[in-house]
Amino acid sequence: MEQGGSVEELIARLNRSLWDTMPKHTLISFLLGQLDISTGQMTLSDCGCPFPYHFQAARGTVVEIPLSSYPLGVERNLTPSVAEIRLSPGDYVVFCSDGIPEVTGEDGKQFGYERTEETITQACRDGMRAEQLIDRVLGEAVGIRKGQPLEDDMTCVVVRAMPS
Repeated sequence: MEQGGSVEELIARLNRSLWDTMPKHTLISFLLGQLDISTGQMTLSDCGCPFPYHFQAARGTVVEIPLSSYPLGVERNLTPSVAEIRLSPGDYVVFCSDGIPEVTGEDGKQFGYERTEETITQACRDGMRAEQLIDRVLGEAVGIRKGQPLEDDMTCVVVRAMPS
């Protein structure tokens, strides 16, 4: 990473390094984002994580950022999937690990990707701060467990372009 380069080059080098040093059959889900705060340009590469959500404030809607490639360590010469988006004032980008939509309630039903997206959409429309949005998403997902232990990690990261 210290050598710099494009997002594609960084991911490719990181993957080769991991391939050469990790025990075989070790896979790492990884997402890398690079944000130019002066232009709002964000470049993303996703290696095995769920698609990020982009709340477009001007429309009041969330769209998934379609990125798909293998986790790091699957093959030595990984070609990462890369997407570029432009953030406008009031936009959010929300990253969630698969532990959020895949958390299962007592009734055996998962929280689900649709409910995850609905929760994110409403929190963004409410203009929540990043910390509040994370608390809402995690709180609703964990809430279906009704005190039962979690089976997977639940990670949520939010990037918000502050309204002008």
